[in-house]
Amino acid sequence: MLCTTPSHRLGGGGRYLAALNHADTKTAVDCERAFLDTLDGNCKTPIAGQAFLKDGQLHFRGLIAKPDGSVLLTAERVGGLEDGVRMGREAGEELKAQAGPGFYTDFMMKDMPAGTL
Repeated sequence: MLCTTPSHRLGGGGRYLAALNHADTKTAVDCERAFLDTLDGNCKTPIAGQAFLKDGQLHFRGLIAKPDGSVLLTAERVGGLEDGVRMGREAGEELKAQAGPGFYTDFMMKDMPAGTL
């Protein structure tokens, strides 16, 4: 659940939202969002990220691909629960460096076959 109202404006209602928060899920989602933010991910670029907890550690897998599938680049991280945002950003930076400038330059939605999305 995402609440766009700042907590200081919720008054006493903020405690109800806090009760619904699942800390492990938030940790994973924050990691995934940091990855997508670093790559400027949107609905038009083939980017995937998955964070999950296992044995008390946060695991992250991310990938970017050319729209035609000709190139697939991946990055993985394992770290402490407090390192999620950093891990997501670092994985994104790693993939940006691997891909180099212009990785998506020639990708235009109009060039995609009908029914691709």
